[in-house]
Amino acid sequence: MGEHIPEVKLEFSNGSAEKHALLADLAKKIGALDNSVKLNILSLLVEVGSLSITDIAKKLNINFSTAHKYLEQLEAASLVTSKQVADNRLKRIFTIQEFNIELSPKALFKKATESNNHKEKSKFKMFDTTGQLTDFDEEEFSQKYIKRGMPRGTILLALQETLEHAYDGITLLELRQLFREALEKKSENIQNVIAQIDEDRKHKKTFNYILANEYPVALKQHASGDIFIRNLKGPILMKFAHDIRAIYLHGGIDGKRAKTFGEFLTSMEKVIDTIYDYARVSHILDSFNYFLAPTMTGKKLTADEISELKNFLTRLNSKGVKFYLGLEMGLPTWTKKLQPAYYLIEENKVIRYADYTEQAESIVNACVKILAETKLENILPVFKVYEKKFDMAITRNLQTCLIANMSAPWQGMAASYSVGARFDTNWKGLTGISRVGEVQNIVLNLPRLARNAGNETQFFQNLNALLGQIFEYFTKMAEFVTGDFLKCKTTFKSAVKGQWECAGIRDSTYYVSITGLNEAIQILSNKNLNENSGLAEKILKICQKAISNYKKAPIRIELKEEPDERIANRFNKLDEQKGTKIRAYSRGIECKDYLASAKLHQYLLGGHCVFVPKENFDFEAFIKVRGGLAKLI
Repeated sequence: MGEHIPEVKLEFSNGSAEKHALLADLAKKIGALDNSVKLNILSLLVEVGSLSITDIAKKLNINFSTAHKYLEQLEAASLVTSKQVADNRLKRIFTIQEFNIELSPKALFKKATESNNHKEKSKFKMFDTTGQLTDFDEEEFSQKYIKRGMPRGTILLALQETLEHAYDGITLLELRQLFREALEKKSENIQNVIAQIDEDRKHKKTFNYILANEYPVALKQHASGDIFIRNLKGPILMKFAHDIRAIYLHGGIDGKRAKTFGEFLTSMEKVIDTIYDYARVSHILDSFNYFLAPTMTGKKLTADEISELKNFLTRLNSKGVKFYLGLEMGLPTWTKKLQPAYYLIEENKVIRYADYTEQAESIVNACVKILAETKLENILPVFKVYEKKFDMAITRNLQTCLIANMSAPWQGMAASYSVGARFDTNWKGLTGISRVGEVQNIVLNLPRLARNAGNETQFFQNLNALLGQIFEYFTKMAEFVTGDFLKCKTTFKSAVKGQWECAGIRDSTYYVSITGLNEAIQILSNKNLNENSGLAEKILKICQKAISNYKKAPIRIELKEEPDERIANRFNKLDEQKGTKIRAYSRGIECKDYLASAKLHQYLLGGHCVFVPKENFDFEAFIKVRGGLAKLI
C-alpha cells in the first residue's frame, strides 16, 4: 500500500531483535517526514481533526495526487490513519495518530496556535460597523467571545482559519461570519467524534455502560461520594494470585514441565506475561519458597541458582506492578492437613513439601538478601508466620515488608495475602487461594452513612439497604464479567492432560470495602474506635451477615477494609463540600492504636492491614490481639 518511503538504514552490532524493531519503526517515521509539505499536512490534521484528501489539497494549495501520495506515505509510517466514509459519495477521511518522536502532535498544536499571533497575518485593514477603514485588532476582535466564556484556545484555532480568507477592505461583519463558519466546522467535528464514541459504546461494553443502562443510581452514588466503584472500565483482575504449583505440574504455557530451578522461574514469568493484559495491578506468588524448593539441586541454593533468582526478581520489578512474595516461615498448615500434600516431579514419584523445610528456608534467606541489596520497590515479601515467635532481625535491612500472622485461630488452612486483598480457603478450599483475583471493589463512605442516619438503628437500616444495592450491582457485573473473560485465552497446554485453566474467573472475588470506620463510630457514639470497639465489631458483623445472606447469585463476595487513603480523602472532601466539617477520614479501619485496628482483622476476611513503623511494631502484642497482616514501613 502507498508510495515508497525513503528508508533510514540502521546497523546493529549487538542489538536485540526487540531493539532493532523499535528503532526500525522510529526510522520509518523519520523517513516519512522528508519534506515540509508532509509536516504541513500533519499540522493541519492536528488543528482540524479529520479531513479528506480533497480538503487537504485545497487548504494547502497542492494538487490531489501529491496529497494522496504523501498521505499514503504518512499512513504507511503509522503517523496518520484513514477510513472510508459515505457522505453522498464514498470518500476517505484521514486523522492523525498519536506518535512521539522529536516532533509530536502536541508540538504541532503549539506551533499552530502560536502562528495565530504572527502580526504579519493580522496586518490588514477592515471596514468596521460604522463604515470606517481601520487596522484589524485581533485582541479586540476576540474580546467579544472571551467575555461570553469561549475558551481562548478555541478562539485561536477558529481565528487562524478565518484569517486565511482575510484581505484589505473586508468588513467586520464578513469576518464575523467567517469566524462563525469556522466554529461551526469545529463543532461539527466534535459532534462527529461524540457520535463515534456513542457508536463504539454499543459494541464495547464496560462496567460504566452496564450500570448506566441497568442501575444509573450506582453512578450517581459514585459521583456524589456515597460509594466509590474501583473499576468502571472493562473487566480486569485488579489483584491476582498465581497457582505456582499448577504452573510446575502442568508445564506453564507450553505444556513442558520445568526440569531445573531456572527453567521453573522462566516458566512462571511466561505465565505472568501471558495473562498480564487482564491482571494488571498486582500479583501474588504465594508459598513461593515451598513450591520452588523441590526444583533445587541441593538443600542450599547454589551460586547459579541465587543469580537466577536475583535476575527473576529484577525482571518482575521492572514490569511496573506490585508482586507479593508469600514466604512461609516454618511448616505451612496446609502441608499437614492435606493428605497427601504432594508435588509431582515425575510419573509415579511423590514429593511431600514437609520434607523441604531446609530448602524453603534457603530460598527465604536468598530473597531477603537480594531485596536488601537491590532495593526492588515493586517486590514485597510477605512473611507468613505459623508459630508465635518470629525473629524480627530478618526484616532489619529491608525497606519494607509484610508480616502475616497465620497462627490466629480464624486463619484456617491457608490464605494468600497482599495489601488490599486476601484469598482464603473458605471458598472451595485450597482452590480458593490461587488462580483467583479481585474482579471489582465498591467502597462504602461510612462517615456519611453515619451522619445521614443520626442514630444507630437508622444507620444499620441504611447500611443494609446500601449493601443490598451493591450486591445487585455485583450480580449484573458478574454476568458481563463471565461472558467477557470466556473470550480471553486463560487455558494453557498441560503436561498432565489436555489443558489447564490459569484464571478461575468464576471463583474470583467481588469486594465490599469500608473506610472511615473510626469517624463513623465517633459520629454515632462520640467515642473513637479504640474506646468503642464493640460498635466497630457490630458494624463489621452486620456487613458479614448481609454478605452471607445474599443468595441470588453464586458469586464470591468478601468484606475488606480499603487501604487507599486517597479514597478516604475523596470522601472527606466531597462531604466538606456539603458543609460538613470533620477532620480527615481514616483509611479503612485505621485508628491511632494499630493494635485496636488489628483486633478487628478477623472480621475482614477479604483483606486488612495495619501500617506500622518498623521500630514501633510489637510482634508478640500483634499475635496476642489475633492481628492478621502488618506492613512495616
